Amino acid sequence: MGLFSFLKRKRGQTIDFKHEKDVSKILNQGIYFEDLDKFINWGTLVKELANHITIKEKLFADRTVYNWGEHSILDGLKLEFTTTYWNHKEESQHKRFNSIEFWVIGDEIAEKHLKLISAHIEKHFGASVKKEVSETAVELEWVINGARIYLYFFEQYATKLHFEISRL
Repeated sequence: MGLFSFLKRKRGQTIDFKHEKDVSKILNQGIYFEDLDKFINWGTLVKELANHITIKEKLFADRTVYNWGEHSILDGLKLEFTTTYWNHKEESQHKRFNSIEFWVIGDEIAEKHLKLISAHIEKHFGASVKKEVSETAVELEWVINGARIYLYFFEQYATKLHFEISRL
């Protein structure tokens, strides 16, 4: 060890994503699509990711939505994922991968997915750090290392469910 070795950048820990059982270690660095055996690092430009993973881009007047398709993450949770970048938000300007989400609308299907997702997340990470339940909404939140898992079930003209994993 040299005199100024503390100034050298430390190399990131390498994780064997395929065999890693502690999903919190994976979430700290990004999202692992188990079915594709592809890892997406937080902060990567979406344009770069499009070279390795099939992504469908949909342009709207106020936002761009990237559809990742149906994938398995977090040790077997299989859902249809998207990422939305809002044109008026500064953090969306460079379109860096900092979140992934799942939406569903409809009474039965939203309730079914609320039970499925919350049970899966609780199995791996325990009870949520935030839990708010009312007559028309359920809001759950987990903070795991460098990531936030957010599950929001609510009624707005119809029953909706929003599930998001984002980088802190």
